[in-house]
Amino acid sequence: MRYALVYPQSHDIVEYTISVLRRLLEVNGHSQVAPDEADVIAISVCDVSQISFVERMRKKYPRVYIVVGGHASIYYPLFGLFANAVNIGQGFDWFACRTMEEAEGLPCVWTPGKPGIFISSTRIDWSQVPIANVTKCQRYYWGAVGCKNKCHFCVTSWTNPHQQNDDWRVKEALQRYPNLTLVTNDSVG
Repeated sequence: MRYALVYPQSHDIVEYTISVLRRLLEVNGHSQVAPDEADVIAISVCDVSQISFVERMRKKYPRVYIVVGGHASIYYPLFGLFANAVNIGQGFDWFACRTMEEAEGLPCVWTPGKPGIFISSTRIDWSQVPIANVTKCQRYYWGAVGCKNKCHFCVTSWTNPHQQNDDWRVKEALQRYPNLTLVTNDSVG
């Protein structure tokens, strides 16, 4: 399929998220194109305030299929106001799909009128995670997701079970790039 990856921020950690999505397109045989040439516009959201960005994309591209994913996708009824589908959890299962029907059938995907309880996708294929040069001098690498704690005020540990990249991969990446930034919710380790 032909995907456009659009996002409301740049020059920060969101750039790393987009590098992961680009890799998933590549390893699954999809292509990245401009939004007006896309079969699907994929939007990664980190916060509910980004609903206005999704709404703008819907108005700008009314005929293109829009899928929303990312940390804030747990608010699927909200993002579903402007999206054709919301992928809840990780995107590895979504991008492995060959057709929209297959993707919409995933238990982690909400679509308008689809009955049931939606189960967050937790599959991460750490071997597909890239080391990305997101700024002029800085590289980022995904070290872990979720959180081991269950703080009552934080949605992260309740929506993402803690998973981490293999130690040997992280050590190899750090040896290659000593000032590498690890993307993680962990504050220890």
